[in-house]
Amino acid sequence: MGKSQRREKRQKNDLLASLVLREGEDGSNLAGPAHCFVRDLSSYGAGLVLTRIHFNGHHLFYSPDDEEEKRLFLESEAHGGGRIVLPVRPIWFKLDDNDDTRYFMMGVEFLADPADERIVRLKKAARDKLAEGQGWLDRMIGRLIG
Repeated sequence: MGKSQRREKRQKNDLLASLVLREGEDGSNLAGPAHCFVRDLSSYGAGLVLTRIHFNGHHLFYSPDDEEEKRLFLESEAHGGGRIVLPVRPIWFKLDDNDDTRYFMMGVEFLADPADERIVRLKKAARDKLAEGQGWLDRMIGRLIG
């Protein structure tokens, strides 16, 4: 195997989020919210797990690229309240169709600068979510270095 070409190591997590397809930046919802889990996360994008990729007559992977005015957004709750809404671009998707479950994995790229405050908040929400399952010492260390 070759060396990984990632710009930044991905942080594993299980943050709950939603994908919403909209007409333009502030337009009406065309599809969604389609609930998903953020499987891994970096400052540049995220790996998602969804149970559906076709929603309200729109394919969440192809529709944002088919027509320029359609935009896909990843939405999540920030720790301590508030909503994080990030425009994303689908990069890849794959169907995992085993005997017990059928789900989709999809990679999205953030359409915001890696230092954008929304990405920083999303990464903090993911770290805080992971810390909930850890002991007090791990949570304290996470706060000190986070």
